[in-house]
Amino acid sequence: MTGALCHIKRAMRGLFSLLFLAGMLVCMGCPSKMVIIPKGQAGKQVQTLELQNARRRAKRVKVRSHSNSARAYSHYLRGRLLALEGKHTQATRYFKMALVYDPTSAFLFFCIARQHYRKKSWRHTVFWAKRSLKQNKHYAPALHLLGLAYWKQRRVHHALRSLKAAVQYAPTFLRAYLALDDVLRAIRTPLRVRETYLSRLTKQQPDAYQGYLRLGQIYEESGRFQKAILAYQSTIQRYPSHTTALFLLAQLYERRRVWKKSIHYYRELLGYQPDEWGVRARLGTVFLKRGKRHDLKLARYQFRYIEREAVQMERPTRRLLIGRELFFRSRPKEAIVWLKRALMLKSDFSTALYLLGLSYRRLGQYEQADACFRKIPVSAKKHYFDAQIQRIELLVERQDLERARKILRQARAKFRVNPGHWSRLSQAFVERAPLVEVGRELQLLRPLLRRWPKHDGLLYHQAYLFFKQKKREACQQILLKLLKRNATHAPALNFLGYLYAQKGSRLKEAQELVGRALRLDPGNAYYLDSLGWILFRLGKLKRARRILEEVRWRLPREAAVLFHLAQVYRHIGRSKQALKLYRRVLILKPGASLLKKVREHMKQVLQTQSNAATSKRPATPSSSSHASSQPS
Repeated sequence: MTGALCHIKRAMRGLFSLLFLAGMLVCMGCPSKMVIIPKGQAGKQVQTLELQNARRRAKRVKVRSHSNSARAYSHYLRGRLLALEGKHTQATRYFKMALVYDPTSAFLFFCIARQHYRKKSWRHTVFWAKRSLKQNKHYAPALHLLGLAYWKQRRVHHALRSLKAAVQYAPTFLRAYLALDDVLRAIRTPLRVRETYLSRLTKQQPDAYQGYLRLGQIYEESGRFQKAILAYQSTIQRYPSHTTALFLLAQLYERRRVWKKSIHYYRELLGYQPDEWGVRARLGTVFLKRGKRHDLKLARYQFRYIEREAVQMERPTRRLLIGRELFFRSRPKEAIVWLKRALMLKSDFSTALYLLGLSYRRLGQYEQADACFRKIPVSAKKHYFDAQIQRIELLVERQDLERARKILRQARAKFRVNPGHWSRLSQAFVERAPLVEVGRELQLLRPLLRRWPKHDGLLYHQAYLFFKQKKREACQQILLKLLKRNATHAPALNFLGYLYAQKGSRLKEAQELVGRALRLDPGNAYYLDSLGWILFRLGKLKRARRILEEVRWRLPREAAVLFHLAQVYRHIGRSKQALKLYRRVLILKPGASLLKKVREHMKQVLQTQSNAATSKRPATPSSSSHASSQPS
């Protein structure tokens, strides 16, 4: 009888052990199938369901034996229930009680670490995650959590090591890939490294939309637009209502001037989120750009819909939203109409006044632009400062140096304690001023450099002033001095690379410098322009054209960008497009040196075209040759 009871007890212990293991597997799951609770209402429903299931399991488990596995599972379920209710301290207590009965469980150590992570206790998270890894060094969820905690502590190398290990040991672990990509993006790793990991993710998890979305953003940033389109389409196939993917795809088609598809995706996005007023305003501008028969009516409908339905915003703000979108989409005439309507309702609206002044300036109506900038009050600090810069540039363009100096002195008196503001005002003044004024600004800058000898902005401005005086060696020395002190000063890296490109020497080093600047500030249009110009000087015309066309879309009124692209077009045999861009540069009234270059190149292109036309014309015999050919 005693032997039979022993056998029954052993069988019961085995049964409870199996139950515990099954429960652990259900709750833990494979790393590739970890539950990601989405945001919003769907997330709340999932969390409620999980809470109800945990309660049911907790009621079901009644410990009728002294099995350690059964006791551990019972305490784990109670801890899980408390964790779902947000009671992380009590949950931690129950997980620790479960550890008493199962001290070798990596999963239980991980559960404790996760509760500390939710309480934002990074030090304790690291401690318990490491204890989990002592039990199983290949346990991917613990490696992932450890990497996140290290990242919160700003221990970048440790975070990267842990997340890479998580991806290595669990190749289908989606959240580990995404966390690793976030860290790589934050530390500005080269795009090809991020692309490698995300490509691996799409192979391991072909149904996960996140990898395709991030790959599309990388392709777009590096100028591979066709691949970006395919990646965004793959995202939408897997998640049809993903508004970010729809917006990025519509924007990319707009950039490529494929109006029909751009309109289609903007409309699809608005079908899911009709109150995205910025998207609706952008759709209206796309209709205006396409310019077909009924597009003006369709654009007006979108703008009026915003004005009527966007009740969460005040009426002036609605009109400002439309005007701002029109201005930034290069429709200044239509922007003026809507900005004026905003000012009719709120006359001291500084943002509307500033954008109205910019719109007038873009159309060449300088008096109206100056009047708008003058109306901006001093209380609107940022807009007031930017307006003074615009006024100085306007007056220097019109050669009214006396008034420009007066405004410069007044602005400096208001912002004298800020060396950054001082250098920006100075740059606006000397950009198109005579060389005499550049020398005066250098003299005014020296006392400031003695007062703030370690201010990067002032040193950079000194290099710029030497560049304006055509003292390239002095400019280069100052930039090297600045980079020796601060190797991550992106504008200085770009400036030095551009100097090397202008000289035509050390082009590989110039490419490396501009590449570093782009890693620090990805997508900066001015840095991309420098990169395109360096590639042109290296003879890589195809890549240079692709980059400079992208920059032209983003900076349509930058004379130097248009000149660089015209040079590329000329060298690949597209002389008509080059000539068109040269003429566009002349309309923009660039500086004297650039103006001289443009006129020289225009003359050469026109001469080449006239020579080509003469050579193609059929030869007509002259009268003398005709006479000599007659028999005597």
